[in-house]
Amino acid sequence: MMPAAVADVSNGIGYTQASDPYSQSLMDFFGAPSNQTMVQAYQYYPTTNQTLPDAYEGRNLFLNDTIEGLILSDNEVYTQTLLRWLLTDQINFTYNTFTFNQTLPSLVPHEGVSRLITSSSESQSFTSQRRGLAFRMEGDFASTPQGAAQYTRNLIQISQACQEMANYAVEV
Repeated sequence: MMPAAVADVSNGIGYTQASDPYSQSLMDFFGAPSNQTMVQAYQYYPTTNQTLPDAYEGRNLFLNDTIEGLILSDNEVYTQTLLRWLLTDQINFTYNTFTFNQTLPSLVPHEGVSRLITSSSESQSFTSQRRGLAFRMEGDFASTPQGAAQYTRNLIQISQACQEMANYAVEV
């Protein structure tokens, strides 16, 4: 049985609505589509390779926000205290490091020379690098609890990998 579709009689193009179960289940995982999908003749027949509907082509801010939220909610000491996350749209950035060597005062004879404290400053510039991870799911993953759980685990794995990479960058 084919899901409900609404036909635009004025130009003969049919658009699917979120009333069919497949589209509704995709909205739970990928957010609302940015545009409507056109009904395709082969859409409801078995295929060996399924792709997401055309409505999900392009940048998906829902997934972006979901992964960022997972990364920031599981903040570790490296990116919470030592080198905090900073949102920027710049490719190149510069930061300054000030170092004050800790020395304890020592006993000094009358009219003797005291120990000198040392300090230094350093300016470094870096270029941000693009890194990426992806995962592949079965075409009907959204219709089973196991598929939904695997989807969630994949997003958690990506967020943990991003956190580990940031921790390594802070240590180096």
